[in-house]
Amino acid sequence: MEQRRPAPAGSHAAASSPEKKREKRGREGEVTSV
Repeated sequence: MEQRRPAPAGSHAAASSPEKKREKRGREGEVTSV
């Protein structure tokens, strides 16, 4: 879904990285507040 190109360069990028890291590290209880 890359139809919103004019969107902020930190919209889906920042929502994808932190979210995946929160999923991975969230299980280990390392980063649960991110």
